[in-house]
Amino acid sequence: LVNMLAEQLAASQGAAPDPFLHALALSISANLAYLGVEPELRASGCLQFLQDALTSDRPKTVHYAVAGIQNMTNRDPESVAAVKRNRAAVAALRRHLDSDDETLFLNASGAVTNISREVKAKSVLGPDGRKRTELVLGPPPPTATSIAAVAFGMDSLLSAGQSRLHKAQERRLAVRRNRAARVIQSGARAWRARVLASELREQWLVRSVAAVSIQSSMRRHTAR
Repeated sequence: LVNMLAEQLAASQGAAPDPFLHALALSISANLAYLGVEPELRASGCLQFLQDALTSDRPKTVHYAVAGIQNMTNRDPESVAAVKRNRAAVAALRRHLDSDDETLFLNASGAVTNISREVKAKSVLGPDGRKRTELVLGPPPPTATSIAAVAFGMDSLLSAGQSRLHKAQERRLAVRRNRAARVIQSGARAWRARVLASELREQWLVRSVAAVSIQSSMRRHTAR
């Protein structure tokens, strides 16, 4: 499946790509990355195709590309390192921090937070007992200052970039709180609706039983 996705994404780099198939392949890649298939996707070239799609002029393509980058960089240090090296991808993600689209903003800010982590080389013992080097991720930086310094490492971003990223962090928290509040309110309304429906059913049953009893009594009275 991963190789088929890579082939479809490669085909979508042509002169006349099919927008639907391109967006579909990006969407599947994002979902597979969420499920933990990042190394296979990266090895097949899907990560690079996701980065290339960040600058597309098709909104749906950009949505899936940003979501895919966020999922690819959530756990995989190799993906984080690759995106951090791609200045065009980093610049595109930063632009999406100003998006009015709530979902696009959340995915972009999540990707920026992911790539802000430090990537370190660690010596470990392989299955054969020999030492080998692998990359590991550090914790997310606690402040916008460290995000600007670690994730981007560009002098031009260390002044104005800090304020912008700090605002993005605050907006991300606010959006997530608002979404959580809407979910809670929706759940409360659903619970209240079920309670009301149960009360109405109970009242209807009581009235039905009373009506049957009255009709039965009237029939017995008429029969006498």
